[in-house]
Amino acid sequence: MSRPPSEPEYSCPYLDSAISELEKARSIHDRLRQWGHYWMEKCEELQKELDDAQEEFDKDRERLEDEIQSLKDEIKYLDTADA
Repeated sequence: MSRPPSEPEYSCPYLDSAISELEKARSIHDRLRQWGHYWMEKCEELQKELDDAQEEFDKDRERLEDEIQSLKDEIKYLDTADA
C-alpha cells in the first residue's frame, strides 16, 4: 500500500496572501513592542534621576533651613546678651 502525497503547506492563493499579511503585521507589532520597551526603560531611568535629584534637593533645603534657624537663634541670643 502506498502513502498519499503530502498535503501542501498552503492550498489557496487567498490564504497565502492573508498569511503573508499576518506575518507582516506580526513583524510590525514586534518592532512596535521593542520600541515601546525601549522608551519605557528610558522613562523609568529619567524618573529615577528625577526622584534622586528631588531627594537631594529636599536634603539640601532641610540643611539650609536648619542653618538659617541656627543663625536666627544665634542672633537672638546675641541681642539678648547685649541688652
